Amino acid sequence: MREELADFPEGFDPTCIKDFNQPLLISSTSYLGEKIDSARQMDKFTTIGEDLIAQACDQVAESGATPLFISYRIEGVESSSQIFHEILRGIERGTQRAGVKQIVQRSAEGEGQSKAGLMASVVATGALELDKKLGPHRVKAGDVIVAMPSSGMHTSGFALVNELITRYEIDLSSHYDFDKSLGDLLLTAPEIYTLDCLALTKAQPENIHAFALIADGGVAANTERVIPDGLVAIYDRSTWSLPQEMKFFADVASLALPDLEQSWNAGIGMSVIVEASVADLIVRSLAARGMKAWIAGRVEKAEEKGAPRAYLTSEYQR
Repeated sequence: MREELADFPEGFDPTCIKDFNQPLLISSTSYLGEKIDSARQMDKFTTIGEDLIAQACDQVAESGATPLFISYRIEGVESSSQIFHEILRGIERGTQRAGVKQIVQRSAEGEGQSKAGLMASVVATGALELDKKLGPHRVKAGDVIVAMPSSGMHTSGFALVNELITRYEIDLSSHYDFDKSLGDLLLTAPEIYTLDCLALTKAQPENIHAFALIADGGVAANTERVIPDGLVAIYDRSTWSLPQEMKFFADVASLALPDLEQSWNAGIGMSVIVEASVADLIVRSLAARGMKAWIAGRVEKAEEKGAPRAYLTSEYQR
């Protein structure tokens, strides 16, 4: 992989889709976004590449597709800089964690070692059989929501994080009540759900109805994307706890629960909507892979036309 990353340009070997009958190609692009501000303040870019891969590849896997290759772009720093190589090593780790075999392009533009103008992006492309695509058309009343945990903020909601850091003069180098600095906590490497999702669709092709990657907008808004009209996804907050850094920011800023849940993932990184009869099996299967999933809710018929297609109820575990 290291030698592949160093070469430019590269070509994509299309023989990997030769066994598909009706291949559907799915692409997704991820950007650094506001999380880069925390990386700049901490002068730590080691996990940024994994964030980029997680966003792009998990969005491809959300549809049921297998990511086949990625391309990336890093701008604002020279390719000889430490920042560039920290991001690049993160991309390498991320591709390994997501099971991606090919990197077809790299580019670097910029001068010097400055981090002020840094920009980076990743494009992931995958494929699946046309008739195997997951989504709202497969979801029905009685389905169960299985949640996979986030490892923290991931890349969502950093606009609010940065606003609170500035407004309340929060020191990222301080530990507060954590076992590491707040900055290190915010820059924790993200969970990458790609291989877990693909394992589920391979083992239970008829019983996995949809995936919902929880990113900007929170749990309800991202779940609504895969819930058809006439149905509603209901999450039970009492089945999990808020991550510690989210509790910290909520306490510091006296955030109302709706504001928190519309900005951050609240501790869920990926939701799986499954046939009720296999929900417990799905949880056990993920546990065997090292993913501590749980049953977080259900899908029901909506009581009112035009009502929200997803919401959270009850209170979080203490």
